[in-house]
Amino acid sequence: MLTVRGAAGVHLQVDRRRVQGGSALILSFLGAGSYLSTSYRWGDHPAVTTPLFVAAVSAWFPEEEVVVLCSPKARERNAGVLREALPNARLVEIPNGETDEENWDLFQIISETVPEGERVVFDVTHGFRSMPLVGVLTLAYLRAARAVQVRHVLYGAFLADRSAGEATPAFDLTPFVRLLDWAEAAGRFGETGDARKLTQLMMDVRSPLNAAARHMKLLSEALSYNRHVDIGGAATDVLEALREVQRQEVRPHQRPFRLVVEQVERTVAPLAVERSAGGLEVLQGLYRRVMWYAERDHYVQAVSLAREWMLQAFIWFSTGDIDLGVGTQESASRFLSSLERAEREPRAAGDEVPVAFVRPPEGFLEVWAGISRDRDVASHHGVSAEEVRSGPAAFTVPPVEFLGLWKTLSEHRNDLAHHGVRVSSSRTARVRDESRRSALLTPGSSRIRQLGEVAALLGIEV
Repeated sequence: MLTVRGAAGVHLQVDRRRVQGGSALILSFLGAGSYLSTSYRWGDHPAVTTPLFVAAVSAWFPEEEVVVLCSPKARERNAGVLREALPNARLVEIPNGETDEENWDLFQIISETVPEGERVVFDVTHGFRSMPLVGVLTLAYLRAARAVQVRHVLYGAFLADRSAGEATPAFDLTPFVRLLDWAEAAGRFGETGDARKLTQLMMDVRSPLNAAARHMKLLSEALSYNRHVDIGGAATDVLEALREVQRQEVRPHQRPFRLVVEQVERTVAPLAVERSAGGLEVLQGLYRRVMWYAERDHYVQAVSLAREWMLQAFIWFSTGDIDLGVGTQESASRFLSSLERAEREPRAAGDEVPVAFVRPPEGFLEVWAGISRDRDVASHHGVSAEEVRSGPAAFTVPPVEFLGLWKTLSEHRNDLAHHGVRVSSSRTARVRDESRRSALLTPGSSRIRQLGEVAALLGIEV
C-alpha cells in the first residue's frame, strides 16, 4: 500500500498492484504559485487527494524516481510542499524561460536528466510560460535521438471554484504528442513511398483504418522491391480502402489520419493501374511511375525503370502489345543494342585487351549465379515474367530519337546497377551533378522531355 500525504494533512492509501504499470521516470514541473488540495481522478485509476498533481501521478505510477524541474523562485516558495507530498522526489533547478537562451538551457537540462532508452511519464500541469511546450518537444526529439519512450503526457485540470467534493479531472495528452509522429510518417510516405511508420500508427487506432494500412504496407513493399507488376494493383487497392475510410464515421483518435488522407491519395494516385488494364494502360502507368520517382529525386529507380519502360514501349510499338516474357525482352534488347552499336565507331587498334582470368574456386560460380539472378530480378523492376519464355518477335526499327535516349539510359542504368564497383564507374559527385543537370531528377529536365517525346513518337499518350 502507498500513502500520499498532502499539505492539508490528507492521507490516501493506494494499492500498488492495481496501478503498477512498469518502471518509468516521472518528470514534472513545480510552480511558484499557491497550491490547494483537490481530488484528482484519471480514467479508472483511484482518486488521489493532494495539492500537487505530480503526487497523484506518483500514486498511479509508483516508480523508483520522481524528477521535478523548478526555478529558483519555485524552489523557494514550494519546495516544502513538494517534500511533504513526495519526500524522495529529486529537484532539478531550471531557468525561468524568459529568453531564447534559457529555453535552450531547459532543453539541455531535460536532455541530461532523462537517460537513454528511459520511459517517461511527463506531467505538464505546473509548467510556467513556454516550459510545457519546450518540454514536450524536447522529449519528442529524445525519442529519436536517444530512444526515449514517452509513456504518458498528463495534465491535471485544477479549478479553484470547483464544487465541494467534485473531482478534478486529469487528461492524457499523449495522442496529441503523436501528432508529430503522424506528420513525420505522412511526410516520409509522400517523399519515399515508405509506409512503415504510417501503417504502424494506423493499426494502432483500430478499424476501419486497418484495411487501408494493410494495403499501404503491400504497396510500400512493392515499391521497396521494385515490383511494378504488383504496384499498380496495390495502389488501386489503397485508393479504394481510403475511400471506404472517408465513408466511415470519424472518431476523435482517427482525426489525424483523416487530415492526411488527401496527401496520401495524391501520393498513391499516379501509381495506380487496374489489374485488368491492357498493354497501353500498363505503359502509361509505368511512365507515371518514372515521373513519380523523378519528382522525389529517386534517381536510381527513375533511370532503371525508364529503361524498362522504353523496352516495353518498343515491344508495344513493334507488336501492338507489351510482353513480359524474358525471351521477347532479351531479343528486343539485343536488337536495340545491335542498332545502337552499328552507329558507333569501330574499335581502335590500340584498345586495351582484356586480362586473362583464372578459374574461380569451387562454389564461387554457384554463389555468383544466385547473386546475379537476384540482381537481375531487382534491376528489371518486376517487369518480366521469368517463367515465360516467349519466342523472338518481329521488331520494327524505331525512330532515331528513340535510339539516342535508349543508349543514354542504358549507360546510366548499367553504371548504377554496378553500384560504382568498377574503375569506369562515375563518382558520386558526377552522378549527382549529371542527374540534376540533364537526367531524370527534375520534372522539367531534358531527359524527362525526351522520354515524353519518345512516347509521342511511338504513339503512346502520357
